[in-house]
Amino acid sequence: AVHVPRIITGCGHTACEACIANILTRVVAAGNHKKFRCPSCSVITPVLRGKAQSLKKNFLVLEMIAEHGVAVR
Repeated sequence: AVHVPRIITGCGHTACEACIANILTRVVAAGNHKKFRCPSCSVITPVLRGKAQSLKKNFLVLEMIAEHGVAVR
């Protein structure tokens, strides 16, 4: 599983790519998007083609992980 931190653009929260992808597998597409409900606040964010990779990486979290020597898979 890929645990790259992704920004949920509708609300600004961050979740790992694998977690978002797992949730999106249970969501029916609406056109070329899937509606992702943030697990923290329930705000809906449209995700292009239903692909978690289409959300922007959270580079601040990636830098913090790198500084503390934690591996991201």
